[in-house]
Amino acid sequence: MSMEVEKSIKQLYENRLIRSDEEFELFENSIANLSCNVVLEDIPKLCLAFDDDTQERDVMFGLVHLIEQFEGEKSVECTIQGILKMSNRANDWALILIKRILNSDVDREHFKVVYGRLDGDSKSKVANLLSAVVGDNPNRKSSPILGI
Repeated sequence: MSMEVEKSIKQLYENRLIRSDEEFELFENSIANLSCNVVLEDIPKLCLAFDDDTQERDVMFGLVHLIEQFEGEKSVECTIQGILKMSNRANDWALILIKRILNSDVDREHFKVVYGRLDGDSKSKVANLLSAVVGDNPNRKSSPILGI
């Protein structure tokens, strides 16, 4: 990881609550800097910048979109690795990332493969998130996520 990418990821983390105009600007600038420089393997570190107590959820969605610029099974795998490292302070964002993966037919298939390779503890954590996704929307009970 380049020093510039490392610095931008650190800046995301330090300003993740976006409590002031300065933090807002620093967070957005970090997203912009990373958009051309970040690589797939950086996704788990990016996930550490999510926080449910952020003051600017719309701005935090820039981080979701940054992660979603990647495609393929490895992208889903790195996102799941990141979700597993996210603190309890970012549970809502973990659910958002899971839902967005599941809403894509292609990514959902990748998710099934990645999920099948997880160790027991990781699989249990992801299963709990899947249960929460179903609980958030009872209509999902008939959806393909139950086949995972």
